[in-house]
Amino acid sequence: MTRTIAIIGAGPAGLCLANILKQDSDFEVQVYEKDSHINERSQGGTLDLHEDGQDALKAAGVYQEFQKHARYDDEDTVIMDKHATKHIEIKDQDTGRPEVDRIAIRNFLYQALPESTVKWGAKVVKVDERNVYFADGKSRKFDLIVGADGAWSKVRPVLSTIRPFYSGISGFEGNIRTTNPKHADIAKLFGQGSTFAMGETEGCLVTQRTGDGSYKVYFYKAYHENWINENGLDEEDGEKQRAYLLQEIYSWSDSLKQIVRSFDDDIKQRAMYMLPPGMRWESKESVSLIGDAFSLMTPFAGLGVNVALAQAHMLAQMLIKHKDNQIVAIEKYEGIMHTDADAKMTKSWNNLQTFMNKGGIDFFKKFLDGHGK
Repeated sequence: MTRTIAIIGAGPAGLCLANILKQDSDFEVQVYEKDSHINERSQGGTLDLHEDGQDALKAAGVYQEFQKHARYDDEDTVIMDKHATKHIEIKDQDTGRPEVDRIAIRNFLYQALPESTVKWGAKVVKVDERNVYFADGKSRKFDLIVGADGAWSKVRPVLSTIRPFYSGISGFEGNIRTTNPKHADIAKLFGQGSTFAMGETEGCLVTQRTGDGSYKVYFYKAYHENWINENGLDEEDGEKQRAYLLQEIYSWSDSLKQIVRSFDDDIKQRAMYMLPPGMRWESKESVSLIGDAFSLMTPFAGLGVNVALAQAHMLAQMLIKHKDNQIVAIEKYEGIMHTDADAKMTKSWNNLQTFMNKGGIDFFKKFLDGHGK
């Protein structure tokens, strides 16, 4: 019998799972996404795709498309202090983890699916063990419901009462596009790859070059949870946000301040939430999770999308291998991925603490020295 599967969320994890399962005629897959179209929201910057993420794309049949977007010359990493003094510089090393834009991953995964697979503008308001309920009042029953719907998943509450909690870190996300007249100066300063300027307790400024040569820039700092609501900054006012951030880094190098002065006006404020490492739930035959719905973590280990793709791959493998016993498939998948996620969520949490406290640069220098870097 054909197994009906609902995937809630059309991010990389949900689309990867759909692409793998569509290759097996025993599965009828439908993806539901609340956004009205694929470009409704920003997808963030770039990431280095690890081996397990690449394996997932191979299983999804999109590895050749990935290779068209992979940037092996953007793997450079620089760590400096707030005075722009370089302490760690890793250049011209083939790590096997090329950079790729998040939006590119999502786009080629979506384009590989039959057009009717993703239903856009399908907002899910509630899920139970068999049914998906939509904002338009309709509902549909499925053999399996997979939550790939991010931090504030509508599917997770079926499995766990634990909600994401505030990590203690918020900040800004900015862009310096190639159309920006100041772009050329920034390119001379920061070139390829990623640069981390660590101000320890004063925050962290991260600059990443994206596929079109633009720069995605993040500033993270320890703020209280209601900081975004109480800071008085309007996201429509780029000038005021730049001025606020310049005040935050008033004692930093002028070259780092130049990055902030060069921001395009579309600056966003972000609060970081996470789930606790070690969380567990009792597996259910008809519901499971992947991606941030399963293992929400901060970006300080650079593992989020890689973990999400690996989870999609593993879940698909278990469902295909154990077609005759879905609860066994779910139990095996969740058992493996709980252990894997625990380690990576813990690493992300530990890195956050290191980035945001005194001695962070020295820690990373010792770590890299111990690993032959």
